[in-house]
Amino acid sequence: MARNRDLYMRKHHSAAAARAVRWLTAWSYGLRAIAALLLPGRSPGRYWRHVVATLMPSRGEGLREAAAEYNRAAQLTGL
Repeated sequence: MARNRDLYMRKHHSAAAARAVRWLTAWSYGLRAIAALLLPGRSPGRYWRHVVATLMPSRGEGLREAAAEYNRAAQLTGL
């Protein structure tokens, strides 16, 4: 999701606007991570992973790569 949001912002808006959206979105997830420390049943790590993905959208595996890996594995196993 972060990768797609960043691609959209860079395509339709300025680089400064894309950076601002990245930081503001990361800020909101950061606040949620802090709140999750205090709330039972919430995982702060989950929100922190969103922070990292938002600030570095090109890092890690995207949906396209995950689908390609799944299809490759399915062909090998005969599914």
